[in-house]
Amino acid sequence: MKKTIKNLKIVLKIAGKYKKVYLISLITTVIQIIIGVVLPLLTARQIVFLTDSVYKELILASLMVVGIELLNELNEFVMSLLCRKFRIGTIKNIQMKLRRRNLKNRTK
Repeated sequence: MKKTIKNLKIVLKIAGKYKKVYLISLITTVIQIIIGVVLPLLTARQIVFLTDSVYKELILASLMVVGIELLNELNEFVMSLLCRKFRIGTIKNIQMKLRRRNLKNRTK
């Protein structure tokens, strides 16, 4: 766990002006985890309603599953956009720092 926290600190240090994007990306990852836990529970609830022949609750549970799946897909889309923006920006920052360092070394 200490190593993970250390790595996150290093990533935030390298991120530069993309720290906000990185933090939002972490939040969307937590949302994905929550959805990953809730969705199977609702699906199990659907099966219980189906076996008990309680169709009104089954329809309601099915609509909830569809809504959560839509939220999940939207969250994945936002997460992919954020990750792409963070990755490209961070790589650009690292490349610029390396170029500056190389220019300083050449001028010496």
